[in-house]
Amino acid sequence: MKLTSALLLLLIAATPALSRCGVPNISNPVAVPDVGGQSVTIRWKTSVPADALVAYGLAEAGILAPIADVTGTTEHSVTVGGLLPGRRYAWAIRSRAVDRGSPCDYRFYSFYGGAGGNTYFVTRSAPAGSPDYYIRAVGPQHVTQGHALYYEIEAGRLTGSIRANAVTIVLSGLPPGSSVSWTDKQILGSAGTVSTTTVENDTFTFYDLRDTEIGIAASSETPPGSYDVKITAGGPGLPTHMATWPITVDSVNAPFGIAFPHEKPTLYAPIPALNRYKEAAATYGAFNCAQDLNSGPRTIRPNNNSNLTPVGGAVQKGSWYYDGLRVYYNIGDLLSNNPTWEQCRTNIKQIYRDRYVISNKGAVPAYVAFSEGYYIDYLRTSDPADLTLIDDLDLHTFKPVDGSMVSVRYLQRETAYALKVDTFASVLRRNNVRYGRGTNFWMNYHLDHVLGHVDQICLSRNAEYWESFMGGLEADALITYYENISPDPRIPSAIKCLADYMYANAYNAISDDRGAFQYDNFRGATNVGIGNAHASSTIPLNLLIAPMYAWLFKETGEKQYQVEGDSIWKSGVLLDGAGGGLPSNIGESNGPPSGNSGKLFSQQYYWSTKYVTWRSAPVTTTSSASR
Repeated sequence: MKLTSALLLLLIAATPALSRCGVPNISNPVAVPDVGGQSVTIRWKTSVPADALVAYGLAEAGILAPIADVTGTTEHSVTVGGLLPGRRYAWAIRSRAVDRGSPCDYRFYSFYGGAGGNTYFVTRSAPAGSPDYYIRAVGPQHVTQGHALYYEIEAGRLTGSIRANAVTIVLSGLPPGSSVSWTDKQILGSAGTVSTTTVENDTFTFYDLRDTEIGIAASSETPPGSYDVKITAGGPGLPTHMATWPITVDSVNAPFGIAFPHEKPTLYAPIPALNRYKEAAATYGAFNCAQDLNSGPRTIRPNNNSNLTPVGGAVQKGSWYYDGLRVYYNIGDLLSNNPTWEQCRTNIKQIYRDRYVISNKGAVPAYVAFSEGYYIDYLRTSDPADLTLIDDLDLHTFKPVDGSMVSVRYLQRETAYALKVDTFASVLRRNNVRYGRGTNFWMNYHLDHVLGHVDQICLSRNAEYWESFMGGLEADALITYYENISPDPRIPSAIKCLADYMYANAYNAISDDRGAFQYDNFRGATNVGIGNAHASSTIPLNLLIAPMYAWLFKETGEKQYQVEGDSIWKSGVLLDGAGGGLPSNIGESNGPPSGNSGKLFSQQYYWSTKYVTWRSAPVTTTSSASR
């Protein structure tokens, strides 16, 4: 092929720049806290001129510090301020080689670096004996008229200072007509009990310096607008500290600041890769049916009960995970042959419902609290063991009352599952009382927290860390509530806010990861994630995210959501991201006992059949059991 002179010159000009953009080697990373305990300077060196970015956060590196050295240097120093004294922070750094002001490659030092160990720094504390403490607020910042907002006041003593002194908190600047609830630990100790006041400038006493959840409930008459809630802390012999938590009261007609456009689609385009999706359901559904370690043919067959795949903890290799019972009902409905999969459903009920949840009376980790499959099963079979499972989970799901549910970090999935358990318990008219409150109270409590998480992600945008696929799990829980309990006007606006933000900021965000969502939010605009994994390696998780776009298409009629959803869906079905995807994730080479094929299979079909339903022209009748 003959090159034109212009193209040849362009190639020659580009070659030296590419050679200068080698991957920088990072050395000598160190974090040095300041004497005052509220900032840290992180320094490192690179083998070639490079830029600098720091991620940091409590327990996990999540917040990104501003990029420094964008012109490129080999000696890097970034100072992070506004830290809490005497606390442990995780951190990570990133450097991309810079050529004439433009970054062209990357390398990072991970907080999962070294020999699998975490990288931490601990901020300095106040001098021993100093009567001091710290206070700040974290959490969502939007509340809708007639609803509640939960956020957290972080209060704690500095190392070597105050002991068990009580700290009083005064809240002022509350929106008119609002009420405040908080946990009074003096009455019931660590369990606490919820107290409420409508008095402006009321005083709450913290009898130990620990984090406490504050709930602000706006009345239907509270005027929409912005408010600064002032938190003033003090006490006998203690210095006074103040913090401000700005909140916004949204109109009930525009929750999340979004007046939701309820319309219906006028055209339903064909769903891409639908046949491939159905073929995979049949193939991998049969492969992952039996939940044992039998080395024989993996087909639809009863379990080998003497050699079952373990359940619980970190063992996630069976398709019982991600609600396998729901998965096999989904596949049976999708392929219109439910009797074919009855053996698979029996297998999963035996090992998850009967031998795991019920035998533990529901006291299982919150991230394995699956309820919808058993709700469907009860509607279709009237099996009383399904009610037992739902009751047991409802009594033991994620339900702290001391403030630990506010932050998005690690709690998206758990809060979503708790909301679903309460939703199905409520639909079945169960009333399981814990901490003196029944199922409906906790259902609304969890609903407010899931919506608060969405607020932190897409509206207030103050989440230190969140995971894309868990946004899909929260959307599933919200839509389940909306369609089974009440059409809460906050939910459509929240789903739209989340879907718009995720598509704009987390999908195709990285040039070599097209067709995939970044796994976690602090990867930013470069491929800097946990273990440096490509987003394309998580393409199967697309099918935990795509259904919210189909639901928005169904609810708004806007083609935008059909187009965006189809892009996400197709990549998830075909595993065809630019990074190549990993087809073996749901194939024979990754099955038990050496792989997680069952988990990955159940993730694929956890609720993705809803995509097919919502993206298709509605039929005249539907079964209530398959909602």
